[in-house]
Amino acid sequence: MSIAKMPTTCFSRKKRVALFVSIGMGMLSCCSAAPVPTIDCKGVGDIRLGNPVSALRHGRVVREFSEPTDVGGQTDWATVRLKGQPVDVELNPARAVVRIKLAHRGAATRANIGVGSMAAEAARYEAVVAVAGDGQELILMTGETCGLSFVTNLELTSSQLRNGVGQSELLALPASVKITKIWVGRSDEK
Repeated sequence: MSIAKMPTTCFSRKKRVALFVSIGMGMLSCCSAAPVPTIDCKGVGDIRLGNPVSALRHGRVVREFSEPTDVGGQTDWATVRLKGQPVDVELNPARAVVRIKLAHRGAATRANIGVGSMAAEAARYEAVVAVAGDGQELILMTGETCGLSFVTNLELTSSQLRNGVGQSELLALPASVKITKIWVGRSDEK
């Protein structure tokens, strides 16, 4: 029904226009937001650990490549699209996903932790252990039951590398310490 055809006895023209605008804005806000892919222990969105990379819908695999390992072997990877963004997935010899590396915003845990979140929020998310990455960056790893790792932009000092970082220090990390990458899956799950 157009504004002009609405019965004039109910509302003045000004109120009818305001009503249509508010209804239109409500419809726009409810329908325009695409769901955010969820990060959990089993994957990110529809990229699930254990599923073959071929199970992803046609056109999502951008490229496949191999990288040398520290012990002289090769690790197979594929870059796939998740909501238009590239995500690297590690593949086992059967071409199944064993680890996911997420380095862009747009996906989050149920606790709303994602790339760009404050590291202190991830420390509250679940019992995490602080470890040093290859570049001495702080990585927050969840327990044995769930292979989530939150890589941060904080380079650990030699004292922190020697003595470790306690839970109270993790909870007190400044807001400038952000999550730069999230890994799903443990590297020993091959």
